[in-house]
Amino acid sequence: MLDVVLVNSPLFKENNQSYKDEYLPPIGLGYIASTLYTANIDVVILDAVAEGLSIDEIIKEINQLQPKFVGFNIFTTNYELVKEIIENLYLTTTILIGGISTKALYKKIFLWETKNKLNVIYGDGEKITLDIVKQNITEKPYESFENKNFYLVSEISKYYIKDISELTLNRVFFKFEPIKNVFNEFEVSIVTSRGCIYNCAYCSAASSRNKELSIRERDKKSIEKELAYIKNKYPQVKSIRILDDLFLKNLNSIKNAIEIFNKFNFQWRGMAHINSFKNINQDYLKQLKNSGCLEFSIGIESGSENILKFINKNTKTDDIKNTIENILKEEISVKAYFILGFPTETLEDFISTYELAKYLKELSKKYVNTEFRISIFKFRPYEGTKLYDLIVKENINIVIEHDNNLTDVINRGNFNFSAGNYSECKNSELNSFIEKIHKLNDI
Repeated sequence: MLDVVLVNSPLFKENNQSYKDEYLPPIGLGYIASTLYTANIDVVILDAVAEGLSIDEIIKEINQLQPKFVGFNIFTTNYELVKEIIENLYLTTTILIGGISTKALYKKIFLWETKNKLNVIYGDGEKITLDIVKQNITEKPYESFENKNFYLVSEISKYYIKDISELTLNRVFFKFEPIKNVFNEFEVSIVTSRGCIYNCAYCSAASSRNKELSIRERDKKSIEKELAYIKNKYPQVKSIRILDDLFLKNLNSIKNAIEIFNKFNFQWRGMAHINSFKNINQDYLKQLKNSGCLEFSIGIESGSENILKFINKNTKTDDIKNTIENILKEEISVKAYFILGFPTETLEDFISTYELAKYLKELSKKYVNTEFRISIFKFRPYEGTKLYDLIVKENINIVIEHDNNLTDVINRGNFNFSAGNYSECKNSELNSFIEKIHKLNDI
């Protein structure tokens, strides 16, 4: 009998292999597993995403493993699937559920039907999971109902991790890495911060919605130590992907990135905000390129300044155009994310987004050694966000489902989910513009 099984929860009910479009390892679960392993606790990660497991297969495997504790990550998108798994486990165990959405979801989770004890955790999961497993939990839950507890690991909690540089990640738990990235290079992903300084109205990680959690960033020494570990463990790895927005949030962090990667022979890709590069001297972009920077992933979201203001995206279209061109000039590629279907969004807003995406794609042709990739999504409201609260005030029932029509048009099935159309346009018009923007990748 195992001590702990941690489940990287699925997005699909049935066996599905489309995750492999852009698979990311469950780094959050990896940190928890590493903490347990260091304390001599027998733990495995069941990566239902990488294995494309169905709900029935997950339930069967957990029941066969007979763990004393089983933990799940949860999102608004897969809430119903995690519920179904937990309600159909026949073994006696203790369940843990974590993720940024738990603060918004825990009262609904309290209504799930399970005889097992269930602990919902919002905030850092490493130390509190260890004490729950050791049956040494010393803090009272924030709220309880029957056999269920909700723990709020805020800044005043003993389980809150003030210095995340002290955490170590044992990558032995990620049996599916390294992966081949879109550039056909072996790649490993890392996370360098927790929390977000931005306040996007559609995002459950928005700063105004997570005031209990402060922004924390790893120091340079910690990041360099991890990169050296990756280099030693995976000699074939040529690329590093940084998954958090704050690695390149301002001039100081840009300087740190240059200094860190100049010590290695990696190519690397990172998340960035348009405002990260506003008023930044072009020479710093050149230095980023020389340090191995291959691509930035940037959430542009919309070409309409009305919508950008509505979703709390503090950017202007002129800044977007200028910044993207400055990046492309230095032969750094860009993956741009767009979203269509926001509340109040009109046909004119759709056109503005299409025109901006088309302008940037055509602009990229001037710089032959770069790529401008477009990833377009249909807006879906997540619990715990400003836009979700706005929508449910209208007594609208939100149900997130896989959108087969979109998948038929643009593939990428693991991202094509829909919770309805909240724009001012017909759904056919919305889907048509999503298709048009996606097809810009082909020009």
